[in-house]
Amino acid sequence: MATVDENEITDDEREQILKKANALVLTIVRSTGELQSLIGALRVNKKVGGKRKDKDEFGDPTYAFEVKVRIPEDIKLTRKMRNYAAEKGFNASTVQAVWTEFFEYYRRTGKKFQDWTLTWYTWVRTEVSRRAEKGGNRGSSRDMKEL
Repeated sequence: MATVDENEITDDEREQILKKANALVLTIVRSTGELQSLIGALRVNKKVGGKRKDKDEFGDPTYAFEVKVRIPEDIKLTRKMRNYAAEKGFNASTVQAVWTEFFEYYRRTGKKFQDWTLTWYTWVRTEVSRRAEKGGNRGSSRDMKEL
């Protein structure tokens, strides 16, 4: 950026420069305000573990977010999520193994979703189909009672 001696510019030029500078400052302030609002929203969400405050019928977190996020490091396999897998025919040990695959896959890939509970349901349905195609065992009904 070239420097200009203050005495070399006219009053009109100075006024135009000030208007442009003010417009730029306003743009920055607006952007900063929007950024501060976003940061504030993220801080509020962080206080509840980044999750919405709503809980499922068991009192467990829903892992549903306002925006798409990577899989939370503190995500837990909730009772509702376990029950869903059991309804699809998985026994307790298989549910845990499938959960581990799910968590490690999304942690490794960094994919983002808005609702991780629904993403789990999709993963389970896909796993059921995949195992059916391979003729895989989903576990005995006796083991399902361990849930």
